[in-house]
Order: sequence, then structure tokens, then C-alpha cells
Amino acid sequence: MRRKEREIKDTKELVNILNKTCVGTLSLSGGEYPYAVPLNFGFSEIDGKFKVYFHCAGAGMKIELLRSNAKVCFEVHSMEKITGEGEEPCVYSCAYESVIGFGYARELKSHDEKKEALIKIMENCTGREFDFNENQTRGVTVFEIAFSEVTGKRSKG
Repeated sequence: MRRKEREIKDTKELVNILNKTCVGTLSLSGGEYPYAVPLNFGFSEIDGKFKVYFHCAGAGMKIELLRSNAKVCFEVHSMEKITGEGEEPCVYSCAYESVIGFGYARELKSHDEKKEALIKIMENCTGREFDFNENQTRGVTVFEIAFSEVTGKRSKG
């Protein structure tokens, strides 16, 4: 990271940023152009190791790209406010926080894996824990991204 003073290394701070939103952007490659798609997500963190979970349809561009190239990037951010005042545009800035993770997407197959991932997604998006039966998990495609690298960044504007 070029601006080291903005880097966030503390795991608790990264978790706090991930907890602020339930929409992240999944970036994929493999087609003619890169492909980025916003989606709901859940996550887990154990001993500084992050995993992100998402569900999707069983067909379409996203799933085709995931199955042809599992290397992905996932990003979340929160913008606090625009800072600066004046007649010159260069005095303006933005206060924000972001987390970017790189890893491999893996399709979850078993009921238990899908259930745990779906519970994480619902907890992150609703603050509530739900249960899922086998009929519900059978009908959904679920992925896990284990981050091999994760970075956080903050600017106070």
C-alpha cells in the first residue's frame, strides 16, 4: 500500500468495517472484460483469517466466471463524508474506510456448509440468526472466499 499511514492492520477494525454494511463488490475475470457485481455477504474471522460467504443463482455470468477462474477480489467500503470547503476542487476529499480481500472462491456443496454460510449472510444483513433446512440449502448456490490477503484503508479526508 502506497499510503502506509492509511493502512488498517488491526483485525478488530477490519471486522468493524465489514460489520457496517452487508453489500460488497465481487470482482471476477475470465471474460472479455473484468466483471464486478455488488452482492449481499456474510463473513467470519478466526485468528485473523477472513472468509466471506455469498449466494447466487445456479446459472449466469457470475457463476460461469467463478467456475472458469476462482481467483477473485472482494471489496467493501463506507463513505463517512465529503471534507473540505472552497472554490478550488482540489481542497475537497472524502473520509472513508475500506476492506479489500483476495482469494479463491469455492462452491459449498454440503447442507452443513451451506447452512453455516447462509446463517452468516443473514446475521450480517439482518442482525438475526435464522435456521435453514435441507430443502432450502439444496435450492441455492453458495460460495466461500477464504482471503489469502486482506487489506484495510482509512482516510479522514
